[in-house]
Amino acid sequence: MDEGRLFKTTGLHSLRDRGLIGGLQYGILTGAAFAALTMLLILIGLSGKIVREQTPPPEPS
Repeated sequence: MDEGRLFKTTGLHSLRDRGLIGGLQYGILTGAAFAALTMLLILIGLSGKIVREQTPPPEPS
């Protein structure tokens, strides 16, 4: 499998071909995606914690 076909199928282009601007955009997009994912995980963790604190502990029978 040659490099050109790999990049076409994955939708990625080598940074060398795209130049500095393309590389910069790719870096910003990757950073933004990573930040969004991290924030999502934090939000899920916080919401789970809040839900657990709001539910009363089960009464011993």
